[in-house]
Formats: sequence, C-alpha cells, structure tokens
Amino acid sequence: MATRFFNISRTAAVLLGGIAVLAFGCDKGEKNGARGESAAASFAEERALVERFAVLKNAGDAAADDLLGPAPAVPAEPVSEREAERLVAEFYLRHPLEILEVRNEKDQPRFVLRTKGSCESKTLAVRTAAGVDRVQRTAYCPDLVVEVREGKIRALEARLRRD
Repeated sequence: MATRFFNISRTAAVLLGGIAVLAFGCDKGEKNGARGESAAASFAEERALVERFAVLKNAGDAAADDLLGPAPAVPAEPVSEREAERLVAEFYLRHPLEILEVRNEKDQPRFVLRTKGSCESKTLAVRTAAGVDRVQRTAYCPDLVVEVREGKIRALEARLRRD
C-alpha cells in the first residue's frame, strides 16, 4: 500500500511540476520561462528523491541511507541551540521510523516527512543563555523537515505533530 501511495504522489509531483513550468513560462520572456522550467524540474527531482527515500526506508532497505547526507557526529564542543536542533533531526532521520507521508513545506523548497514511531538523539552539549546544558531528546511520531542539497537529503528540524 505504501508503494502505491508514493507512486501516486510521484505522479502528482511530476504533474504539479509541469503545471509550475507552464505558470512560470506564460507571458514571460523565454529567459524567465527557462528559469522557471529549471526550478520546477529541479523541485520535482528533489521530491522524487525524498519519496524514493521514504519507500526504501519503509521497506527497511539499507539503500535509504545512501540518499542521506553524511551521518552526524556528536561535536566535541558545545553547539548553538539552532545547530542542536538540526543535529537532533539528523539523528531522528536515521532511526527506524515509518514515513507516512511526504509533504511540501509551504512556500519553501523543503519537505516535511510525517513519521510513525519513536526515536532519540544522542546526548549533545548545547550553549544556552544560562551556560552549557547536556541534552538528549526523544520524540514519538515527529514531523521531520528536510531539504535536498547536492543530491542528498539533509534534516533541518524536527517538529512535534499537532494533530
């Protein structure tokens, strides 16, 4: 069933990409139309990569990890709260979560992975206004915000689901 969902979503992404190409190309100079076509094609390719990752991850295929950026390491020095947020999301992304859905992030070239399962981060030293705290986070069914950079999926943040 998951495979069918992602095949349908891939088709929808390609169709939406085509509609975006038409929208960017209409009543604009050829130069602007070509740029819009390139951006829409790139976004469709990125979405296809993220959906492929979801299918492989849900199947328990180790090849899913090949689509991710480098695995995060625990830094020796304390990190900022923002960097800790990114690292926590990277740790979660590598847990055996089931990906229920891939959504486009509003108005941004990013994706939200709706997940099922529990996960935890490694312990991090985080700089705060009060000093340095040691933090280890756990989550149940987090939404993971990811982007594609240089052909690899990279986690940006983990969100608590609010529905």
